[in-house]
Formats: sequence, structure tokens, C-alpha cells
Amino acid sequence: MRSQQPSLSYGSRQHSCHDSRGTRSLKPDPGQPTTTTRLILAVLLASTLGPYILGPLRLDHLLIYPLGIVSIVRLFPTAYYTIPVPLLFVAGLLGANVVWCLATTIAYTSLSTDMLSALDNFLQPLLTLCIAMALIQNTTQLQLNRLFTSTCYGTLAVFSFNALLAFAMSRGYLLDLAPYFVRSITETGQSVWANALSTGRYTGIFDQPLETGLGYSVALLAWAFLVFAQGRRTALLFAALPLLLLGGVLAASKTFLLGGIPLFLTTAVLLGLKRSRRALTVCAALFLALLSLLAGITFSETTIGGSYARKFLDQPIDSPMGAIAHFTSHRLAGAAVNLQLMQRVLSTAPFRGFGYAPPDVPLDNGYLEFLYRGGLISLVLYLLVHLVFCVAAWGGRLHRRPLALWSFLLLVLLLGAALGGPTLTMNRVSVPVWFMLAFSCALLSRPTALSAPRPTGHQNPKGFAMPAPTGHCRP
Repeated sequence: MRSQQPSLSYGSRQHSCHDSRGTRSLKPDPGQPTTTTRLILAVLLASTLGPYILGPLRLDHLLIYPLGIVSIVRLFPTAYYTIPVPLLFVAGLLGANVVWCLATTIAYTSLSTDMLSALDNFLQPLLTLCIAMALIQNTTQLQLNRLFTSTCYGTLAVFSFNALLAFAMSRGYLLDLAPYFVRSITETGQSVWANALSTGRYTGIFDQPLETGLGYSVALLAWAFLVFAQGRRTALLFAALPLLLLGGVLAASKTFLLGGIPLFLTTAVLLGLKRSRRALTVCAALFLALLSLLAGITFSETTIGGSYARKFLDQPIDSPMGAIAHFTSHRLAGAAVNLQLMQRVLSTAPFRGFGYAPPDVPLDNGYLEFLYRGGLISLVLYLLVHLVFCVAAWGGRLHRRPLALWSFLLLVLLLGAALGGPTLTMNRVSVPVWFMLAFSCALLSRPTALSAPRPTGHQNPKGFAMPAPTGHCRP
């Protein structure tokens, strides 16, 4: 009997089988990930809610950096043969951006400890992607399916729990937990979290409404995939839906209200109504979503609702107080500081940017962040990352149409939310986002699903096909 070595690569669990001669042997279970893999994924997703441990270091920092370095060492010899090419290309783009911005910083500015936070914003997504690729390495099709499904469930658990925290804080409880989870300070001397709280926006343990709204939006899309694409209808799933909607409305995030909700409904219609037997589930889910949204508006104590909608219509669309200004929180209208900073970069250092040097104003725009750090070169690299995922989704539309459509809608959310903040480099929330992008891209890059035999009912997870087992096996 050969013992199994624990590793970061996504291996198989062994189970007892009897061959044609009646002898007992150990063969890999084609559908079960290793305990190490499941533990790594669960801990990293849970670290999204982790506190600050030592100064500016959060729990996710202490996990992602060592695991990321180990993953790079393990991937280096065989990555070209075991990892889908789109993911390798994305990793190369992210790595090139980190090096380019670092070279700009060294050549044109003086190094300081204030730059570490900006470097972390670009380096952590790369390391998270490397960890995901290490988990993908040597996986079977069914293992990768379950890995993606587990990520969806983990994301739902994280943000459902945060919604409960946000609701408790809206009632005046658990507010003393905030200092352990928030650190960002604004020009007023308060944290972004405290400023949001003063306006009646409850984000749980996340710093800002944009970050929270993006997380709830991604969780909603994960919920829609589990229910409408895989046909999962459990009580826990339907209990999570009102929590996600309530949490998003409590945060009063435009990313959630104007991006997450419409894309969730779009996913439900495009994936759920394709089969008549799921029509009732779709209608029930949409009705529950509407009731939860109304309840959230009632409890949120914010100025959203009718007054929020009227702000888009009271002024001309291009006026300083019109719809564009309101949707972007005055980031891209009139004399917005973001527009001024963009003009400064394009006129002073259009191709190289200013590196990791701290800007004069917050970089509340994903496109502006890359433009400021590395000029037009970094901005092109940023757009190419999205393009690679779009191409992967387009290439997988034939053999995995529901997942391809879902991935495309996720990219639409990320590109739209980038108008209000750096979606791919945002603290905490970027961890589940990068896992979802990596696992879905790996699935879409494997055309072998076309030739997979139909399931026989043995070890058949909902929504996925798997080969029938051979021989007489006992789990």
C-alpha cells in the first residue's frame, strides 16, 4: 500500500477497491480532493473575514504570502504542462505589471515604507492566483468541478455571516469589533468604515461600501450558478439569499444595487428559464429576492429608495450633479479629483506613471489605479487580464455554456465596479474573486467535458457529469 503525500497540488483521495482477482488495492477516488486542498481553500476563504494581527498585517497576509511562495516553487518545473495556458498568461501579465511598476518606482522616485501598501495591492492577487493554480495542478475534471462549487459555497458562507454582523451593527450591537478589522483612514482622520457608519451604511467588518457591495454581488452570482445552473435547491441556499440581499442593501452600495441585483436577475433568467422544470424555482427565488430587498430597505435607515432614484433624474445627465456624477460618486464628473489626477498622469508620465508612490488623493477607480502606478502600459496589462478571461469564456461556450455565460457576467460586474474602485486588487474581497476566476477559467479551458460519459448515479454531484466507476469499489 502506497501512502499519499500531502501537498498543495490538487490530488485525489484514495479508496478501497477489489480487482478482478479479488485482491484489495488502493485506487484514487476521481471525485474527492485531498484533505490538504480542502483545508487550504477553506482557510483562505475564511481569512476574508480575518482581523488585523500585527500592525498593518491581516490574517490573509500571513496566509497568502507563505502559501503563494510555496506554490510558485511547486509550479515552476511543470506549470507549462499542468496549468491551462490562459491562467499562465494572466499570471505573466500580473507579474509583468508588478515588475514594471517597481522599476518605475526605483528609477523615478525614492523608496519608502509608505509604498508597501501599494505593492501589496498588486502582489497579493498574483500570489492568490498562484495558490489557485497549485490547487488546480493535476486535478481531474470532477475534482475541479467540486473545487469551483466549494468556492461558491465558501463565498456564500463568508458574506452571509458578514450580513448578520452588519444587521447586528445596524441595531447598535458588536460595534466594538470594528477596530480589529478596519484600518483605512480618510482626510477627516476617521476610518472609511466610520464615515460610512455615520451616513447609515453598514458594511460589517469590511472597510467601505464598495468593497462590501462587490462581495455581496459576487456571492449573489455564485448563488445563482449553484441554483440555476447546477439545480441545487437546499434550505441553506434559500436561507442565504435574503441574508445576501439584506447585507447589500444595508451597505447601500451602488455596485450592489445597480450592478449586483440586475446581473443576478439576468443570470436567473438566462440560466434558470432554459428548462421548464426550473421555472417554478426561478419565480420563487425572484419573489424571495424582492421581499428581501424591500425588507432591507426598511431596516437600512439610509436615504436610498425613491429619493435615491430621483437623484438620477433631477439634473441633466452630464451636469455636475447629474446621473454620471451621482453614479460615480462625483469621481468622473465636473472638476473631479480623479479626472484631474488622470490628466496629470497623461501630461507628466503617460507611459510609466508614478510607481508605488502614494498619490495625493485616493485612487477610487480601478482603471486610474493602474494608470497612476504604471502609466498606459499598466492600464493595457490590466485590460488584457480581463480580455484573457473573456476569451476563455468565449472558447468554453460550446462545452460549458452555463459556466461561460456566468463567467462573462462576472467580468461585466468587475469591469463596471472598477469605475468606483480597484476590483481586482481590493483588500479581502479579491481573494474569493480570484479563486472563482481561476477555477472557472480552468474549467472552461478543458474541452474534455464533451467526451465525458454520462453519469450512472454513483458519486454524481448535481450539475456535473462524471465517468462511471469501474470494478467493485467500496469507498
